[in-house]
Amino acid sequence: MATANLRNAAVAVDPVTIAVSAEEVVDRVDPGQIRSAKWMITVTDSVNGLYNVAEITAVQNGSTVTFTVSNKVGDFLAYRVSVILDSGEFQCKIENNHTEDLKVDLVRISILI
Repeated sequence: MATANLRNAAVAVDPVTIAVSAEEVVDRVDPGQIRSAKWMITVTDSVNGLYNVAEITAVQNGSTVTFTVSNKVGDFLAYRVSVILDSGEFQCKIENNHTEDLKVDLVRISILI
């Protein structure tokens, strides 16, 4: 888990490779420190040379999360995004519904409480 001591800091998160039909947590943060976050993601299918980018914006209140995926641009890649509170963490998850493994690179912009 990447952390920063700066308010509204942008943090590069380690890339994650997600196998076909798998779901992975691509980032997790302490919900006691971060009320809202925006993730800029790039998703790549290197086998077929496909690539797209998207923004995920989320806000949590300690018990529920509201999020949206927007500005999705590039090649069609079948994946599903979810943002949840689980096991004491604010988590961004991606489920790979594509025909090949997907590599996810992301940067998180957080608003610290």
